[in-house]
Amino acid sequence: MVAEEADRGMSVTGGEMAGRQRRARGFLARAGVVAVAVFALLASPGRGEGSAPTPIRVPPADVVLPVHEVAHQAFEVGEVLQYEFGWKGIPAARATLSVQAVPGDEPARVKVIGSARTMSWLDWIWKMNDRFEAVFEADTLTPGTFDFAQRERGDKVDTHLAISWKDGVATSRRVKNGNTKDWLFPITRAYDPVTAAFLLRGVDLAIGDAKLVEVLNGKSRYLITMNVVGRETVTVPAGTFDTFRLEPEIRNPNVPPPPPEKRKLRKVAIWISTDAPRRIVKIESEVFWGSVYGQWTEPRSPNAPKADDSQAAG
Repeated sequence: MVAEEADRGMSVTGGEMAGRQRRARGFLARAGVVAVAVFALLASPGRGEGSAPTPIRVPPADVVLPVHEVAHQAFEVGEVLQYEFGWKGIPAARATLSVQAVPGDEPARVKVIGSARTMSWLDWIWKMNDRFEAVFEADTLTPGTFDFAQRERGDKVDTHLAISWKDGVATSRRVKNGNTKDWLFPITRAYDPVTAAFLLRGVDLAIGDAKLVEVLNGKSRYLITMNVVGRETVTVPAGTFDTFRLEPEIRNPNVPPPPPEKRKLRKVAIWISTDAPRRIVKIESEVFWGSVYGQWTEPRSPNAPKADDSQAAG
């Protein structure tokens, strides 16, 4: 790069070059982190609208949230799914999802445990090691609790979200580097990010459908419309699958949307397998600095041979 700019009659000092190298490293790091954020949908708390004791505003009165019927098997107890995320084909992070039964609960509940971390080559630039747990009813996918531990760039953020459809309220507590903040959400049928993803695995899907879901991440409220735009055959490291292609529209009903040129997340496509239990096979997203991807890398379920644990996410 220095030689090319010298040929054009431009001089580059050592300080300028170091600055460019730092910006390039930060660029790659942010790309890896955004890839994981796309997979987690809205797990990472974003911009909020207020804190307790003032309730966060409810969606506009003209928004009618549908009742979603779970028509298909949405998971297998004991399944473990592993994913790779990256930017323009460059692997940057790995994530693992596992489903466990919660013993002794009535009605029966399951716990989904997820972890995501950057690969070792990226740690010295932007280290991330996140973990989340979500508990919901096994038959109806009614959400219960969502806990998210973020460990990124030296920050320590812990979010606990409790959702009660019966009481019509969700409460959350977020502790960031020792500072605590509480939120209150009046709700009807809201979901946390993880339960919302499993809901998509369980509802009927057909080309042309638009599934509206309200999602809380512990700090903000989002309305997500999952548009089923097609059916495609997709090949990833885990295999070749017949899939539905979904393109979500995401908006915060209490915050004016930014202009298109300032949106960090511009377009997302999600491919979900058509056979039960449906799995998220692939994710692609366009962001303002390029495109990021996520892909299913290793199939593991109670009915499949167990892969070598050395391949698990580190």
